[in-house]
Amino acid sequence: MSNSPPPSPSHNLRENVLLYTSQTAEGLVPRDTDQPDGIKFHDCVAEMIADSLRTQKDPPFQHLMLSGEPSSGKTTELKRIATALLETESVEQQVLPVYSELQYAVSGSSKDLWANLVSGSADPQLANIKQSNSLKNLKNVANDQDKKLILFIDTLDILLLDDGKEVANIWAEFLAEATEHAVHVIWTCRPYEWKFFEKEFPPKMSKITKKLPLPPLSLYHIDYFSPPPEYFLGIR
Repeated sequence: MSNSPPPSPSHNLRENVLLYTSQTAEGLVPRDTDQPDGIKFHDCVAEMIADSLRTQKDPPFQHLMLSGEPSSGKTTELKRIATALLETESVEQQVLPVYSELQYAVSGSSKDLWANLVSGSADPQLANIKQSNSLKNLKNVANDQDKKLILFIDTLDILLLDDGKEVANIWAEFLAEATEHAVHVIWTCRPYEWKFFEKEFPPKMSKITKKLPLPPLSLYHIDYFSPPPEYFLGIR
């Protein structure tokens, strides 16, 4: 149990995160999956994470990385995964989520990774919670509420704007701390930039981290552009 006072009852991390992540464009092309029942990619991943959260002993993975090329839709899919997970009946009230977009962080230094996560949070009130000053303290908040803390982190690769090797070490240390405190971390990263992180990634961490490449958009759902008849008649 933590000795610090609990956050204000009016502050609902789950609802604040859900309000942000659910704001995605409608009608986007789905992605190919190997699921025979046609389940959407983000729903499939959310169920995988939910299974991991429900497993008390030897979960299939603790952390997950969503990998994809620039402008391939990683941010949109991470939002959809977070929304689907937070709306999954079996875990919706059992998790305390933090959703952060590192491109909006205002910490000023990639060396203070936790400060970047808090300042880049989609929850505008997170920084006002006294217990958000460290991962351990926020984990204590989750423990007090009998919930599991889960971090969604978008654009990890942006940290490489600073010294690559040092940042990679900082990330490895942060993930080790999250692992120690039983915090689940879901993040996005470009494949090329991940090579720099991977060099400093401990082998034991790889065993509990699922690396998931972003599948291509489904060709069966793409509507190809057809010019109007006037185009072929030379009418502009």
